[in-house]
Order: sequence, then structure tokens, then C-alpha cells
Amino acid sequence: VVFGSPFSDTYPSFIWKILGKSRKGKDIFNPFFVALNKTRIYDHVLKYNSRYWLFVVTGGCVTSYFWGIWFNNMWKKINKGKLYIDCPYTYPEEED
Repeated sequence: VVFGSPFSDTYPSFIWKILGKSRKGKDIFNPFFVALNKTRIYDHVLKYNSRYWLFVVTGGCVTSYFWGIWFNNMWKKINKGKLYIDCPYTYPEEED
């Protein structure tokens, strides 16, 4: 039996002690990681260098686009009535 094999029962006692203190299932982020592993995103996207970079660049572009929209809407909401677009256009009176 090889040391480090998951099929071995002959681990030293200090290894069993460390494994007993494992955080598996106790972490607050465990549901997130379980859901992430169910998507199999690593197997399909993150495992290959070219797909990883395409994912990162595309994700960055999409994220920055939607952040821009969100911040513009927040800016308009906070400064309502103070922006040029909120000022009503009044036509000059016609002279006869």
C-alpha cells in the first residue's frame, strides 16, 4: 500500500488526527462550492488555458458593461433634477 493512497488504512496516527479536524462540510462556503462543482465549470472551461482566458476576458467585458449601466442609473437617481437632461427645453417666443 502506497502512502497517500485514498485506499490505505495504514496511515500514521498524526495523519488520522489531522483528517479528523477536517473542515469538510463545516465551512460556511460549502454550499457555494458544492453548487460550483455541480456546474462542472472546471471540466468544461477552467481546465484549458485558451478557454480559461476567453472566459476571463468575456466575463470581464460583460461585468464591466453591466457595472457601467448600474452606476449610470445610480448617478441619475442620486442627481435627479440636477442633470442637463432633466432641464425642460423652452422654445423661444416667436417675434412677429
